[in-house]
Amino acid sequence: MNRLFALLFLLPALFLAYDVSAKNATAEDATAMVEKGIKLIKAKGQSAAFAAFNDKNNTEFHQGELYLFVYDSNGTCLSHGNNPKQIGKNGINSMDPNGKYFVKEIIATVKTKGKGWVDYFFKNPVSRKIEPMSTYVAKVDGQDVIVCCGIFK
Repeated sequence: MNRLFALLFLLPALFLAYDVSAKNATAEDATAMVEKGIKLIKAKGQSAAFAAFNDKNNTEFHQGELYLFVYDSNGTCLSHGNNPKQIGKNGINSMDPNGKYFVKEIIATVKTKGKGWVDYFFKNPVSRKIEPMSTYVAKVDGQDVIVCCGIFK
């Protein structure tokens, strides 16, 4: 009986300790962030938008595992919300652990469809593990800019 009472006493405490606001990012979250990023590029220009994307304190473009990264059609990283060391580097030959050229597929997706989803494996910045990722990509009309946001499955 004492164990049951202790369990009943601890359950509410455990529930309160669990962050019920934490959730896995969804496809809708990634799509919305990309669209918000494209609107900012169109309204304020690339420099101001990329500064916002790269600012890890900007909660509009940094939400848990969600962040924006941007490539041009040659595979050069123009902005990266999680790893600023990637900015200016060409990732055209970047492969996931399974040998998939994901930057090439991102570019091919926007060239053929304008926007869409690309699946590959990548290191999750929250868990620090290689996990399956699905990235929503969209081209900014009239600019050589591809805005991307991935979710981990």
